[in-house]
Amino acid sequence: MTLKNNFSKTLKWIFIILVVSSCVQKTEPTRTAVQDAMVELPVGSTTPLGWIKDHIIEDYENGWITNVEKMSAEGDWWQRPGRIELLGDYGKSPFYQPYVEHLGAHAGGEYQAHWIDNLCRLGWDCGMEECRTKASEAVSAILEHIPENGYIGVASSEMQFTNVSLAFSEYELWSFGEHLYALMTYYQRTGERDVLDACIKAADLFVDTFDPGREGHTELYGLWWATVIYSLSELHGYTGNDRYLAMAEYMMPTFMKALKWDTPTVEQHGVSGHSAGLGVALKAELALYHRNGDPALLENINLIEEQVHTTHLLPNGSPSGHGESLRGKGPYVHMELCDPFWWVWHWTEMLKLTGDPRYADMAEKAAFNALPAARSKDGKTIQYFSCQNQITTSKHVDQEKTAHRIRHAWDCCHSNSSRILPIMAANSVLKGEDGAVNMVYYGPFKSSFELKGASVRLTNRTNYPFEEITSVLINTDRPVKFPLRLRVPGWCREAMAKVGDKTYMCEESSKGWIEIERRWSDGDVVELSLPMEIKVEKHRFNSDIRLVPDQQLDGEWAEAVTVERGPLLYSLSVPEEIRKPVTIMGKERGGFECMAAVDGPWNYALLLDKEDPAYSFTIVSNLQQDTGFVWENPPVTLQVKAARVPEWRCTDQQLSGIVPAEEFDRWSEEKRHRMHDRRWLAPDLPTPGFEIAEETETLTLIPHGFTLLRMTYLPWVDME
Repeated sequence: MTLKNNFSKTLKWIFIILVVSSCVQKTEPTRTAVQDAMVELPVGSTTPLGWIKDHIIEDYENGWITNVEKMSAEGDWWQRPGRIELLGDYGKSPFYQPYVEHLGAHAGGEYQAHWIDNLCRLGWDCGMEECRTKASEAVSAILEHIPENGYIGVASSEMQFTNVSLAFSEYELWSFGEHLYALMTYYQRTGERDVLDACIKAADLFVDTFDPGREGHTELYGLWWATVIYSLSELHGYTGNDRYLAMAEYMMPTFMKALKWDTPTVEQHGVSGHSAGLGVALKAELALYHRNGDPALLENINLIEEQVHTTHLLPNGSPSGHGESLRGKGPYVHMELCDPFWWVWHWTEMLKLTGDPRYADMAEKAAFNALPAARSKDGKTIQYFSCQNQITTSKHVDQEKTAHRIRHAWDCCHSNSSRILPIMAANSVLKGEDGAVNMVYYGPFKSSFELKGASVRLTNRTNYPFEEITSVLINTDRPVKFPLRLRVPGWCREAMAKVGDKTYMCEESSKGWIEIERRWSDGDVVELSLPMEIKVEKHRFNSDIRLVPDQQLDGEWAEAVTVERGPLLYSLSVPEEIRKPVTIMGKERGGFECMAAVDGPWNYALLLDKEDPAYSFTIVSNLQQDTGFVWENPPVTLQVKAARVPEWRCTDQQLSGIVPAEEFDRWSEEKRHRMHDRRWLAPDLPTPGFEIAEETETLTLIPHGFTLLRMTYLPWVDME
């Protein structure tokens, strides 16, 4: 029996060694229990063009990466109230993240990892050579500074893994997991063995420290260490080391139960809690599901998705993150900018797993609406919190998180938001398990790959989502036969593709795809038409910030409409009356707060055709104009008749967010609660029976992403 056991163990170790050896030559995970319906092309096969490329370049040159590097060089990255002031060289050039022993820095380590992840995606996935160089320098510096035990977190040597508590280790482990993942992102693109070795050493340290069989073991818990779960799951795919999988399996149920995201709790009470954190948890569940195939993980993912999509999905495509938590939907409900990032990433991974095109619909909507609306039009600053109706970004509202800044109290939104479009660009074309080529995300890009011995390039020439036509040029060095599948968005009812004089439609059996199987020749062109209909959706709200019909009382409700066309949400852009700079550590770095006028013009009611509200709108297209910054001048708008609502007003106090202490002390608890919940970003909608001005005007609504201040939920009046 002993000989048999020893022989089995020997075979197992031989198998693991063989698997690890095979991974040396590959940069894709090879150990998986579940196969995706669609898989990515090799890294760098698909690169962005047109407005998407311009947006990505703006984010790089004006935004997160460049600003981080400038602040790091100036030595003031960690100078801010409540934190230890650090000056000069941190000893980790070219990094901005020092090893310090106070709350905040540990979460800050996550941003360093995101910075590296950004550089990898921009460098290899988007073809930006400068970013490749910076990523290589950064990873070399990390390897140089890794201590002997392999630790890659942000705690000092005396503090590493010593205080497993929500107040400390949650952030330490968050950073540890994100660094592990960032190094694997780099390894996936380069195949550099020393980087994989560093990941293995760090993972071994973690598993050895938190092995549940170890004497004196302390159970892990906390919101953010799901990053460790998905990183260990990913590393298991590269190495075949079952200890990593076992640790991830041990951590997952405890984690989900502690955050009340496990299936029994969600079924009984519904899903609630930190919106971005839930996105991180879903990534961990999905990564683990790929490794072990446990159907309970996928069932929980589907359950959470269903509840979020039904109850918490905002018109801009993002789940709500009001005060960072899921809070239903409505005109005053916040979105944290991290929310669309984590959910776009999750939806992209679910698209690959299932082949279901509705995931691409949701990802596009969030990327084309929620992302740019929270970003200044030049890409220099972002809002931590933004919402659908917003006529102030006062720095006195919610710790300055609604002001446009290059950094906030937590910098996760900066570092995450610039990863959205590179991830989508890299997944624009996916290969099906049946050998089909699937175009899943539309927009300008080119994709090159080998297929059946032929070199194929697809060039997508389009201004999508601002126009309905996508033209796909196919170049190939020799004729080659393969099925090309074109995603038909759920909002499109009459999609059509043409190749030469032949027309293709979306068949009912194709489940949301137009399939064209033919022998393709160099110079073939596919003309894809995706007609975009105007959709007017009516909403009814109670006196709170959310849509809760079963809690409405007589006289405590209001109504509004939202307007969409294709994947784009449309809003009334509200002009600024006041703009003030926001300083950071005494320096003006482009941050600002802005406010509308007390009496508008923002207080409009739309005049809509009673039988067919969509008939009330006129589409105006100007795709040929010089747009300057990508999100500065809208290439398509909607015009509609409207009238002012004179009694619908706000106060200077609401716009400024400043309430004198003596006045606040006199307020009722209910009024204080409403101020806290609403953040006073926009006034309450008028209740039914409101009066409108006699004079009518032609109002122009623009795509949500082009707005800075905005009204998206608007009251309306039915016209015969």
